[in-house]
Amino acid sequence: MKRPSARRHSLACYPKGVALRFRRVVPAAFVVVACTETPSSVPPCNQPDAACVPYTMVIDAGTTPAKHRPSSSPCPSLRGPGALTAACDYDAGPAVPCLHDSDCTAGINGRCLPAPPVACDTACSYDQCQQDSDCGHVPCNCRGSATDSAANVCLVGSDCQVDTDCGSGGYCSPSGMAGSCSIAYFCHTPGDKCMDDSDCPDAEGCNFDPSVSFWSCSPACAQPP
Repeated sequence: MKRPSARRHSLACYPKGVALRFRRVVPAAFVVVACTETPSSVPPCNQPDAACVPYTMVIDAGTTPAKHRPSSSPCPSLRGPGALTAACDYDAGPAVPCLHDSDCTAGINGRCLPAPPVACDTACSYDQCQQDSDCGHVPCNCRGSATDSAANVCLVGSDCQVDTDCGSGGYCSPSGMAGSCSIAYFCHTPGDKCMDDSDCPDAEGCNFDPSVSFWSCSPACAQPP
């Protein structure tokens, strides 16, 4: 497929000495996020007697997000052993759901793990999937390796599994979900305000907002890996 050509756009003038930093561009949307830095935080060209000079930028419609899912692959079938918090005396308090991995027999690859936010509580954890097809229309999020104790889980709430679900030239990327402190995958849209976390201020990330159906900078309980 022929890559879209770059377009040149002129911006309004900015005071001399203002540092402009042009961030990534949403594919095919030609939407630009420009960040300005001024000593007084006064909007550019609104400062008294500002000496302004024009700037020109080149918009590249072929930008690819740093995090996206071009394809899926099977998850590790082996799973590392569970490990409880060493500082807790589980025998001294109320009975807990499990103390050993062998107590967790209600699912696949059961592991006994700490259950935050309650201190010194436990819970059985099970693999929900081994591949995307086990999850219907959402991705199967794999543990990092066969020695990791984390579970393979279906990312409920996602609207895509891989990039091709988002149409020709589209991207399916992970987003933190502020309401549930979880991760889900969503297609990028022409209305997106950001492409990557690097487009956002400190302490924020580029996340999908279901209420408006586009990506924007926001704090999220869980940031994508």
